[in-house]
Amino acid sequence: MHDPIETFTSVTAAVADIVTTEPDPLAPTPCPDWNYAQLLGHVVGGDRLFARILTGQGGPPPKGARMAPDPDRPAPSPADYAASSGRLAELLSDETIRGGVYQVPVGTLPGTQVVVLRTVEHFLHGWDLAKAAGAPTGALARLADQVDGPAHGLLAAVGDKTLGERRPFGPPVELDPVPAGSEESEGADAASSGSGAGGPALDRLVAAFGRDPRWQPDPDSGYARVKEQFLGRDDVELPDGTRRGFGADGMRIGGSVFACSHRGRLMLKLPEEEVNGLIGAGLGLPLAKPGQRPMREWVLVPFDGAAGRRAERAYAFAHGNRASCQVLSAL
Repeated sequence: MHDPIETFTSVTAAVADIVTTEPDPLAPTPCPDWNYAQLLGHVVGGDRLFARILTGQGGPPPKGARMAPDPDRPAPSPADYAASSGRLAELLSDETIRGGVYQVPVGTLPGTQVVVLRTVEHFLHGWDLAKAAGAPTGALARLADQVDGPAHGLLAAVGDKTLGERRPFGPPVELDPVPAGSEESEGADAASSGSGAGGPALDRLVAAFGRDPRWQPDPDSGYARVKEQFLGRDDVELPDGTRRGFGADGMRIGGSVFACSHRGRLMLKLPEEEVNGLIGAGLGLPLAKPGQRPMREWVLVPFDGAAGRRAERAYAFAHGNRASCQVLSAL
């Protein structure tokens, strides 16, 4: 039996590592209609609200109300997240506070269940933020079994309907088998290995609370954002629809593709060690022609909040390779 406060602090420590990646604040998340900045603002705002409730400094919002941050407000900083979650952990560590009963947005709960409620909220939204940010969820995967029992106990305590009407909770998602040999299957295999983006326990837990473990950002709008950041660069050839075949929609330097949309993901040319790192972390998939080995310097990643940063790395790598070739040709 794990100590609930230790579980809460372990979860928030894992999420703290996710938010330190500081991705594109406008990146879409699995939480419908909320971008990364809004979702992180929701989590930090929730901690501050619960701190006020636990200290008697103000009542909760009306039952069923959503804490939807202003879409134009900047995302809280990693320090804001650490401060708000740390303050809540400090309050919930007090046995007197845990012994109380509180009116919270989902109803009336004892302090012991408030700990679980905030743990589940951080866990699920931490997963949302990681998927949006392009950050690993391995730390959350290692905590999934620890969170699973209390999380389902919370559902039994307050009722599926009550939580199902509020974010971050929703109706359970059915997990369909992934066809063997597909790119999604390869990603799932990497995740299940323990070093990747998730694992069976994590998938089952987020699905039970209304998340699709295979959620990916929209590739069309994602690639449009990536291409936009390279507008105006004289050395970059943007796709104009005149090319045909593999890589026709790619961005090029000196005629060579460094980034391209491919089968719903962003295809990037990167140094081999970076490719291996992304695949090993469960953040990327290998690229290979049928019947051939994976290409050493190519990887497929989602169009998440890290896509722009990774495209810049591919641009720098391609630019460096081109400069090296020019030097060698002059010798």
